[in-house]
Amino acid sequence: MRNLLSRPMAAFLVLAAACAAARTADSVLLPAVREAWADVRTEAARGGAAEGTILAFDRALGTSDYVVLPAMWVRIAPAALEDIQRRTNAGEVGPGVADSLRERVRMFGVSLDKLAGVVR
Repeated sequence: MRNLLSRPMAAFLVLAAACAAARTADSVLLPAVREAWADVRTEAARGGAAEGTILAFDRALGTSDYVVLPAMWVRIAPAALEDIQRRTNAGEVGPGVADSLRERVRMFGVSLDKLAGVVR
């Protein structure tokens, strides 16, 4: 139950932080990304992301290695989305919750890009 309640808050924190100025990355955006990563990490693992990739992402996030995070994320995001789709198909989550979870995954990637200064 706690995880279901924390997901909207984590998504909100990531979205709010993604809009923060670049100079606040360490004090606002990075903590929000770290908070959201716990749930996103679980989805990615259940969706089949390689354990080594997840562990490497953990290390990069822990050391604030902004440059490699977006590059690693492109290998992790599809697995997180796969887990959301699987859970939707199985009836574990409804379409509205699935949309919210997918948006969180999207905003997580946007936040990583902002941390790294990536423009897409």
